[in-house]
Amino acid sequence: MKAEFYCDNGATTIRINEERIDIQNADQLREILLDQIYNGHTEILVDLSKVQFIDSSGLGALVYGLREARRKRGSVRVTGLSAHVSSMFTITRLNKIFEIVSPGRK
Repeated sequence: MKAEFYCDNGATTIRINEERIDIQNADQLREILLDQIYNGHTEILVDLSKVQFIDSSGLGALVYGLREARRKRGSVRVTGLSAHVSSMFTITRLNKIFEIVSPGRK
């Protein structure tokens, strides 16, 4: 999975540079999140602005990351949701669990 990492004021932004997060690469997303969390980066913002499609395995990877971050007293927030990705968060009610940040806000 192609991703870029930025650190700013104690928070890590992970920009996902893929059009799809699905069964083919969801495990890679989970590993990226866990690597950051287990290395002490527990405040994470996942930038999904380039992602046009996400399935349940991709959502599951995000939920797993959120659970692990919360265990370390951190959080995983998301930003840059396309119409499809936003609808998936709404349908699954994950918009009630994740903090969805407006693009440009940290």
